Amino acid sequence: MSIVHVPTFEINLDLPAEERYLEIYVNFSENIKPLFTSFYKSIPRSRKKFFPAFAKFLEKSDNEYYKEMEALAKIIEMEPYECIAVEHCCEFMVGCTSVLAKAKDEVNGGYKIVHGRNLDYPLEVSLMRDVLYKGVMTKGGKEIGTSLIFAGFQLYTSIKKGAYSISYNQRMKKQENGFLKSMVLAFLGYKKYSRIIQETLITCDTFDEAVEHLKSTPSLNECYLSICGIDRGVKITRDRFKARLEWVYADGREDGNTFDVQTNCDSWEEIPKRDNNRRKTAIELVEATGVEHMNEKRMLFNVMNVDPVCNKETVYSSFMDPSTYKCVVLIN
Repeated sequence: MSIVHVPTFEINLDLPAEERYLEIYVNFSENIKPLFTSFYKSIPRSRKKFFPAFAKFLEKSDNEYYKEMEALAKIIEMEPYECIAVEHCCEFMVGCTSVLAKAKDEVNGGYKIVHGRNLDYPLEVSLMRDVLYKGVMTKGGKEIGTSLIFAGFQLYTSIKKGAYSISYNQRMKKQENGFLKSMVLAFLGYKKYSRIIQETLITCDTFDEAVEHLKSTPSLNECYLSICGIDRGVKITRDRFKARLEWVYADGREDGNTFDVQTNCDSWEEIPKRDNNRRKTAIELVEATGVEHMNEKRMLFNVMNVDPVCNKETVYSSFMDPSTYKCVVLIN
């Protein structure tokens, strides 16, 4: 693996919704089209049938999102409902590893919290890498934050300068009629978490505001959210209406953890076979590194880049530090 400089684009939220991603869609169109075509073919027919009606619902209930998807559909010659189907169904398949860890603050002294993140996906890993970019969101001439984004998709990994970073992990638990329940909520106006992360980045200026918004906003899907502040971090386990919080602290308090590792299973339950020992291995690697030695290089190469934490489904690894606004990308 090596650190790479992915292309950076401005996402100007003052532009009409159909224009704000246009440069990105055009730039990546040759790779987005085969990616979305492949993903759409992989969606079961029993799920596809919901999306023509859902697209019409979104046109009225969330017109900005609909216009973004409509603009994409025109460029890659698909129907808006097909793009919306891909963008929604793919969110239920994001398998990831997120690490919040106490680390030495080599600039200001003392300690801070830093954020490691692997984003894994079971399909089209190479094409996903080909559409990866850094999106710098602006509004009113001011920079809001930066996200690692796959062209055509919403936000799974974001950072706000001097405030917080966020990573999204899908919560993969067996539930009866889970997709159907999510679609019922979608038709009731509930949003998926990648949209809620974007809302957070736009409306929440502080770590505390971000945590409050992410823990209290109902969603149509279940997930884990790792949020890194300057001297605190928190992992939020979300079902559709409730949240459970687990904290990480930089100040050494006795009742706080010095790190947290989250994959795609509940941390209080026995690790299932489908986790492939990612969580167990990541915990061992963080403990072996130690907070006295944790930094960008060790987080990326001693933790996130070690098998099976990094595996054949890992699209990218990243390191984020809200105190310095650093967002580094590592790709195999």
